[in-house]
Amino acid sequence: MRDPAIHTTDGGEEWFDTELGLALLLKDGVLFANSRRYLDPEMFGGKPQEETIVLFVNCNDVFAWGTAEAEAIAYDEVPKLYKSWRADKVWGSTRWCCLKRGEQPQAPVAEDMKKAGAWDAAMDALKPNHYDAFCREKAGKLKP
Repeated sequence: MRDPAIHTTDGGEEWFDTELGLALLLKDGVLFANSRRYLDPEMFGGKPQEETIVLFVNCNDVFAWGTAEAEAIAYDEVPKLYKSWRADKVWGSTRWCCLKRGEQPQAPVAEDMKKAGAWDAAMDALKPNHYDAFCREKAGKLKP
């Protein structure tokens, strides 16, 4: 089946429809919109301005349990996120977040990714999850 956001020119070059890709990622809940103040040091005298819309990749409970986490995404990162998500709609965006942060997910998520075949050498090469290390350290200091 042809991907709606990825096109091939007559010359065989790939062309990505970023706006359609964004729409599909938003529709599927991979991305969500929020807002925050912004600062452009070269405009407005470097003073913070009113809020603007920002898109984030949802990564709740990926790096630590019970946390509402998100990874900001730049416009030029959309094709890579989109392709990762299209390749694996369950784990693709999680993988993208891990690679962007340079950190493995927490252990239970890593185990699930491995069972699903969504783990590879690139994931192995990431630094270990800091939350897991923190929990193991704290658990080792607890007295029975």
